[in-house]
Parts: sequence; structure tokens; C-alpha cells
Amino acid sequence: ASDVYKRQTEIIPEEYLVIEGLHVLFLSKIRELVSFSFFMDSPLEVAVCRRCIRDVHEYDVTAEYSLNQFLKFVRPSYFEYILPAKKHSDLVVENNFHTRIDLFINDFLQKNQL
Repeated sequence: ASDVYKRQTEIIPEEYLVIEGLHVLFLSKIRELVSFSFFMDSPLEVAVCRRCIRDVHEYDVTAEYSLNQFLKFVRPSYFEYILPAKKHSDLVVENNFHTRIDLFINDFLQKNQL
């Protein structure tokens, strides 16, 4: 096993503990500890645009470089690791270009007892 999986950090949650990440639902050991999960489902054309804009502005790379990285590494990994985790989520949220996830979560938590 990788050293990444051997590291442990104790977290004492308050009312809610939000764990964000691409691979949160990938491992069954983590899924067993989660009481409720969201899967943010972005259309690939939205995801590639967001990623390209971010890469160009934050990492000072060209759009061509970002798109090549997406096609060569990100897209295949998405289909192999990220998309299969969708079936383990309690709720799938469409995360399109205009989604305000902060408002969605606030509204969801007010209406639902977890």
C-alpha cells in the first residue's frame, strides 16, 4: 500500500463534515464512513472549458497544452476512476455552467436532516 493510505489525521466533526475531492467515493473504506454523499456531475464540455480557463490563468500554460493534457490524462482517468464512483453517491447534482453549488447545498441542508 502507498504511504498516502497509511497517513492518518483525526478529525472531530461538528454538525457536518464536508469532504471534497475527486476520489472520495472511490475507496470502499471511505464510502463506509460517509453518511451522505453528493456526486457533482459536470458535462465533459463544461469540465474541459473550466479546466482550460483555470490552467491558462493560474498555471500560465497555453490552451493547447491544457487541452492536450485533458485528452491524454484527465479524460481517461475520469472514465476509469471518477465516473464509476457516481453509482455510490446518494445524490447526483448536475453541475453545469450556471450551477451555484453553494446555494444548492445551503438549500439542501435546510430541507433535509442528514
